[in-house]
Amino acid sequence: MVRLDLATYIATLKKYMRQKNTATLVDTLFGSIAGPLELKISRGPHKGEEYAVSSGRASELLNRKRNPDTQISAGADNPKVLATIGDYFDSTVLELLMMGDSLDALNDELIGEINSDVHMQRGIKKELLEKSKSSNISSLLAAIFLYVVKVDNTGKPERTLESIKDVPLSSVSFDSQDNKLHISSLTIPLPESIAPRNIRNDEFKYLNALCQAYSDKLGMTISIDNIDSCPKKRFRNDFNDERNYYNSVQSRIRGVREIFSDVDEQYDVLKKEAYEGIKETYLDDYPDGFKRLMEVLKKITSTSLNRSQLVKLDIIGNAERKGLCHVLINDGYINSWVDIDE
Repeated sequence: MVRLDLATYIATLKKYMRQKNTATLVDTLFGSIAGPLELKISRGPHKGEEYAVSSGRASELLNRKRNPDTQISAGADNPKVLATIGDYFDSTVLELLMMGDSLDALNDELIGEINSDVHMQRGIKKELLEKSKSSNISSLLAAIFLYVVKVDNTGKPERTLESIKDVPLSSVSFDSQDNKLHISSLTIPLPESIAPRNIRNDEFKYLNALCQAYSDKLGMTISIDNIDSCPKKRFRNDFNDERNYYNSVQSRIRGVREIFSDVDEQYDVLKKEAYEGIKETYLDDYPDGFKRLMEVLKKITSTSLNRSQLVKLDIIGNAERKGLCHVLINDGYINSWVDIDE
């Protein structure tokens, strides 16, 4: 075997089922995505009904006659799915499988399939193999499932991610409607760009600068710890907006960094161009730091950044441009929205 796809995954799990029923297995697997997203059947006589997989559809998937529905493959990256799929597999999918030594055998077989896949991206392969070391096989099963529903399941020849490392960014297109990169016949979904609930370590620097700007405007001390109790709703909302802007650009860069070899170089060009574009606006005089921030955010949306191939790739929209302003804080191009001479 040279590719771990959905058909291989279904066939492997089916061997270890208590009752070997393909439709039950596939319907249960797809329920890990359809359930949290409340998916409905999108066409046919049952359109609008709760999503379910028929025996005929399950057979087609097992025999590589079709790919998963787009709403299933697209849903694999949804935060609601990612937050619940581990528990779902642990409580629901494992119930279909034989226990004891059978699970050890299943784990070993999956490891062999992962290692044999010549199409799988090295980073993904490493991540899956790390999960295989866990005593909880459900996390491995869930991770593989989220991978295979996005892989071509028709057996058609396909360019692999490994083979496009040297493809110039200028030859790639991005479709904002499906959030995917398109390279010839190959489509690559980019990760969701929603800010995580918990603030990550890389966010503290720009968020502290942001809170200083709020404090300067309001004449009171605003911090990351007390922003939720800020008396002005505008600033509470803005805090969330700015986090989304920052995480949006970081998410886009992470998504293409796994694919192309020159992303970091192009990202450096992008940051330098962003700084040169907003520098005079940033250095102008303002009554407070919040006003300076707002003017810079407006300026960046009209600044030409075309020296970077990332912009020509069209993954940098206005939200990502605004997020770049916070990246400039993190990277030291800008030290503060308030004390600009320090």
